[in-house]
Amino acid sequence: MESATSFFVSLSGKSRHGHSTQKNRRKNKFGRICRIEELENREMLDAALVSTLCDICAQPLQTENNAVIVDTAAESNQRVASFSATDATSIETNAPPEAVIVADIPVSTPLPAPTEVKVTASTVNTMTVEWKKVNDASGYTIEYSTVSTFPGGDATKRLEVPGSNITSHTISDLQPGTEYFVRVTAVGTGDYSDSSPSTESVKAETKASAAVTMQTKPSKFKASKGTATIDSIKLEWAGTASGGFMITFRTNPKDSSSERTVYAAGNSTIITGLQPGTTYKFTISALNERGDVGKDAKGKNTSATVSAKTVKFAAVKKLKSNKKAVGLNSITLEWKAAAGADGYKITVKKGKTIDTTVGDNGVIWVSKDELSKKIEGLAATTKYTFEVQAYTGDPAGDHLLSAVAKTTTSTSKFVAVKKVNKASVSFDEVKLTWAASNINETTGYVVEWYVPKAKIPAGTSGPIMGKDSTETTIKGLNAGTKYTFTVYAFAGEFNPADKSNWSMGAKKTVSTKKLDVKPGFDSARQAVDMSNGKIHTTWDLAGIDMSRLSDIELTFSIKGTAQYRGPETDNRAITATYTGSATVKQGDAFTLTERSSLVGEKTYRGYIEVLDNSGTLTIAGLQSAFAQVNTGSVNTNFTITQIKASVDGAESTVLWSDKKTVKDSFKVA
Repeated sequence: MESATSFFVSLSGKSRHGHSTQKNRRKNKFGRICRIEELENREMLDAALVSTLCDICAQPLQTENNAVIVDTAAESNQRVASFSATDATSIETNAPPEAVIVADIPVSTPLPAPTEVKVTASTVNTMTVEWKKVNDASGYTIEYSTVSTFPGGDATKRLEVPGSNITSHTISDLQPGTEYFVRVTAVGTGDYSDSSPSTESVKAETKASAAVTMQTKPSKFKASKGTATIDSIKLEWAGTASGGFMITFRTNPKDSSSERTVYAAGNSTIITGLQPGTTYKFTISALNERGDVGKDAKGKNTSATVSAKTVKFAAVKKLKSNKKAVGLNSITLEWKAAAGADGYKITVKKGKTIDTTVGDNGVIWVSKDELSKKIEGLAATTKYTFEVQAYTGDPAGDHLLSAVAKTTTSTSKFVAVKKVNKASVSFDEVKLTWAASNINETTGYVVEWYVPKAKIPAGTSGPIMGKDSTETTIKGLNAGTKYTFTVYAFAGEFNPADKSNWSMGAKKTVSTKKLDVKPGFDSARQAVDMSNGKIHTTWDLAGIDMSRLSDIELTFSIKGTAQYRGPETDNRAITATYTGSATVKQGDAFTLTERSSLVGEKTYRGYIEVLDNSGTLTIAGLQSAFAQVNTGSVNTNFTITQIKASVDGAESTVLWSDKKTVKDSFKVA
């Protein structure tokens, strides 16, 4: 539906056209109207004003630069107001006080005019008019006149017929033997305005007046067996009547103002527009030639009554949820077809309240061919009540609903995955496997891992996409470390900052393998001429290919004593101590401090290096005064506490963390 917009060009007081607005022929709350156009958009306004003349002075109304112009003289144009380009209701006027524009007044969409209008029965003073139902109409207006142009005043009569389902009405108090013209207008409500009258009026004539004769009370008045529906009852009777028959009843049995009248010429009629499962009381009367209720030979009214009930619009049967199709955020409903249904209405409730987040404010309409429906957008682990009703008619307009069928079902709990196992373990990797989630909405998995007593994860995997993805390898772990891995399934998009769509966690504790470190001094070094001033110690990392390592980092300490003599000591024998500790990376320097009573304190630099890829890590270059030693001996304690490195280019991890000391002593030749 599109709303039209009314643009009013109003004049007040004395206009620049030189005429008084007292001549204006129309008024409303905005003032005296010079011209009114009902238009759907601004372009239509522009087009209309270009070709439209002022009702008063016949000067053209024009537009320029999105402003409405009134031509105040044959040779000039006068701007009177301008619209905001984005908001037609915001009007900036630079007009003189006698010219005003009011814009953007919503106008409802008119209903279509009724069709198939006809007169189905007439008596000396009545006519029964029928028409085809107009969707979204709240009622109808019947106009009748003896003049085909339907003039104003008392020459045209109007009847208001309320009720969206009413498609016939009997006009009474007509003149006998008179020709009438009849037309029908649909009455709008809400977003819809009244229609135009039916395009063709119907002409019919009442019967001529005749002498009034006695009538006979109709006999065998009853509802035809087996013909009642959810909204209609067929009545039948025996007998004749010179003026036909009149049947009265109440559309609401408890409301006297809801009485309706139906006329029939024969011995049966179908009463429509009724409610399902409702008992109605019908009264039939034989009419005389004037259309009045006839009298019999004893002067009594010729009326009879009967009660009849419409068929109950039964609830759909075998409504249930498909247990195999219950998901985290969805439930699939199934039911049996209802006879005569045009479709089904599903109302979704959470507890006793309609869940307006589902469907159209908690309501879903389906066609008659759909006998199952997947209800989506539900909350996990939540109990829902579903009400299903069959309907006839138009879901957006007039329709009848059956009794309610209910079923209650809960969405699935996002339970943890099962069977989390370690498939393989190395010093820096753990491969995990698990059983696929049984939740249909699962789109992937994510793994977090913790070290003991930690409150935040030591790491989180990226999303492992796919419901059937059931394994992953966690890399870059520390050797010889206990980890607790937690596997989660998730539904929809993965967002590490929002765990509302994650399942419960399934845990598995695994310890990475511990690397074995074997310290020692290279025996070949003992034969090295100490004049080069270097001591070498070797540390073997068992179980790892050294070529995989980079950015090696050691934490160690050195403590020892040396007894020696040489040029620096004037060939006097002295005893010195030397110490050092550092955390250094490959190629970094560290400091060694030597103390003696003769020399005092001196510092020397050292470094670490990887001599080859055989698995041997070498500490080299522990330079001291040994370069000037002639004779002497050295006792060394070399202690290593941690080895870190990058494995295969990954982030640096702890390969070994413990405490091992290698002792050595040798003599200087």
